[in-house]
Amino acid sequence: MKECMVFLHASSVEISGGAVLFLGHSTAGKSTISRLLGRHCRIIADDTVFLARDPQGIWMVADGKRRFVYEPLNASWEAMVTACSIHAEPIRLSGCMRIFKGEPLSARRLESYMTARCLLDAVMEVDIQRKFTQHFDSALPRTAQLDNSFRMRKAWFQDISDMARRYPAWRLGYSKEIPADSILMLVESLIRRAGQASAGNNGLTPFPNDATS
Repeated sequence: MKECMVFLHASSVEISGGAVLFLGHSTAGKSTISRLLGRHCRIIADDTVFLARDPQGIWMVADGKRRFVYEPLNASWEAMVTACSIHAEPIRLSGCMRIFKGEPLSARRLESYMTARCLLDAVMEVDIQRKFTQHFDSALPRTAQLDNSFRMRKAWFQDISDMARRYPAWRLGYSKEIPADSILMLVESLIRRAGQASAGNNGLTPFPNDATS
């Protein structure tokens, strides 16, 4: 079992030295916003991200290196984890954005329980990962098979809870007609303010005021 490693259906870009995740359903615009911001910063992933916790407990983000429509029929969740663990060039996680396309540019801080819901949705939208916990080894007793599945899902829930408590997240409204530099300026300011608040509050991130363009 791989501990503290998980895939998310999300996109990510590197902003001010940290990875920002963009979460949302399949038509929310995750790839759109990563391409928009990619005009000014490095795209880490546009469809699937891989997260792993380093020895210091910091969550690191890398490209999940796959797209759903091209998923190999013989793909293995364990093989994907191994490949990303070996070849990934991870960036520390800075924060998360639950995106809503087709809105005026605006941002509102999410509480940790809402962040956890968004992250968990992203975990379970990776089919090969979800199905991994439903794969049963016929060599094991049925009770052992069910126990393995339960422990894996429990580990994911614990990981998501840890991320949601430790990293700031916002509801981000945007549209592709908005200049990319305006979106970037807003996201940068949110991440910077959260980092400053965390540094001055013993690592805790209080909820700053809402932000709009």
